[in-house]
Amino acid sequence: MADRLHTSHKADEIISALRSHTKLNKATIARMAFSYSLSKIGKNVSRSTNFAGSEMRRVSFFGEDEILVKTLIQQVYQKQIQEDELYSGKSIVKDHIDNGAMMLWVLYQENGEDINRW
Repeated sequence: MADRLHTSHKADEIISALRSHTKLNKATIARMAFSYSLSKIGKNVSRSTNFAGSEMRRVSFFGEDEILVKTLIQQVYQKQIQEDELYSGKSIVKDHIDNGAMMLWVLYQENGEDINRW
């Protein structure tokens, strides 16, 4: 069972920038990015092949909600999710964090970089 993943360099930059604007911790922003991507893109998310960003530990990302997140993924993907698919360098969670970070940044910019409208 993998206990960490590395975000893409771009996702790391975006998450860090959003952190400085929102004062939310990186794991919270990563969960937001993951959730936004999972709900908007679903199983058609692009595979992320860049591992040059920050390390994110499994426990930081999931907290006490691992079963909930896994259940949501299984509902969207309509299949049983294996451990290596869930959280690793080449996983559904990584793909959605990296993709969702870019989506959140676009949303932030479209709202005039106003955190209250974001």
